[in-house]
Amino acid sequence: MKNKNYNCKKFYWSTLALALSLLPHLTLAAPGTGAGTIPNPINQTSILGLLKGVLKVVLEISIPVAALGLVFSGFLFVKARGNEQELTKAKSVFFWVIVGTAVILGAWVLTQGICQTVVKLGAQINCQ
Repeated sequence: MKNKNYNCKKFYWSTLALALSLLPHLTLAAPGTGAGTIPNPINQTSILGLLKGVLKVVLEISIPVAALGLVFSGFLFVKARGNEQELTKAKSVFFWVIVGTAVILGAWVLTQGICQTVVKLGAQINCQ
């Protein structure tokens, strides 16, 4: 029991020392203080902007991956040369590439629809 109590005290004092050592850094990061501010690395000021940025990155990555998946499934079809087991595998890969592409593009269409609806309701946002 004594060892457990010693570990709790050690953790408490270590956490307190860490918090006190970070205190000057946190005060320098206060907004509007000038040279000590931490820049915003994502350059977004709202949740909507962050979500749009994330969706944009996902689309930019997933479209080439989907194209490579289609090429790979085509390669599997050619490689199968009539072998029923290999054809089944190629069909499965092709099917899941199409499903994944549909999900990604469907998410984009859904977000554009929601954004346009919010704009029509009177919000001042950019849906591009």
